[in-house]
Parts: sequence; structure tokens; C-alpha cells
Amino acid sequence: MTATHQGKSWQIGIEDQALVARDPRGQEAWRIGQRFAAVVGIVPGLPYEVPMVRVAHLNGVSGRGFLELLDIDATGSQRGQAAFPVRGISVLGHGMNADGLTAIAIRLDASIQRDYVMAYDQRGTHMWAWQLPERPRPDPVGVWVEPARVVVFLDTDRVVVLPIAKRVE
Repeated sequence: MTATHQGKSWQIGIEDQALVARDPRGQEAWRIGQRFAAVVGIVPGLPYEVPMVRVAHLNGVSGRGFLELLDIDATGSQRGQAAFPVRGISVLGHGMNADGLTAIAIRLDASIQRDYVMAYDQRGTHMWAWQLPERPRPDPVGVWVEPARVVVFLDTDRVVVLPIAKRVE
């Protein structure tokens, strides 16, 4: 993922389980040593705001845990924000559109049968959750986010389309 701000750019990704930003020459610009499950995307923000790197962070032990969606300043400062944590032990798939609307497929527990999709708005606020059909799911789940809907690819022959305005509690 590439973040750009005031004529500078950073290539951001996960290396050795850490979040790392590199300048165009490949030199490390900054690093955060925590373990991250995925780099979800770059939230561009308004013209006067710096771009934020949206990442999924997992925490917990023994098949019980939670997922935090974090927005971290892409320029390397210590600023950022966190969404309210949700239950989950792994990320099965994720998607984000250009406006920052985000959907993440999350494994709830070690049974590999109970999974759900959580949607977040541009600021990282929970919008809705949708439970995936209960069944063993060893493979990743595809997630595509558009301005008006979230498309979830459950397996090779099943797709679910959810309206972005859907609100399920």
C-alpha cells in the first residue's frame, strides 16, 4: 500500500510481523513492532489531514480474542485512533473502498465454523455485523467494498451482497 502526503510517499506493509514504511528508495522510514493481522488500506482523509494506515490487530490467547481496527498516521508520527474492539481470533478477508468504508471477515473462535463480517465507516465506527452461514470454513473469504454495498465471496460458488447502509446489531 502506498500513502502520499505533501509530496512524500511511503510504501507500507507487514515485514517480520511488524508494520513497516519505506521511502521510494526502499529505506525504512518507520516501524511499529506489534503483530498485525493485515494492512487493510490507506484512509486518505480530508485535504488538511494526513493519510492513515488502516490495520487489523489481533489480541488474545487460547482461541479467545478480539480484533481492533487501528488507523495509524502514515507519516510515522505517534498519532492514531482505534475502533471499539470486536470478538475474533483471525482475519479471513478484508476490503476497503477509496472513501475508507471497510469490511472485515472475522473468525469468531477456534471451531472454524462461526465467522462474521464487520463493516466500519470512514472514521472506523462500527456500522453493522453480518453472520456468515455456519459451516467449516478453512479457506479465506473474499471481501469487496463499493460505495453502496459489500460483496462477500463465501466460497467458489456462493456470493452475498450486503447494502452498506445495512445495520444489524
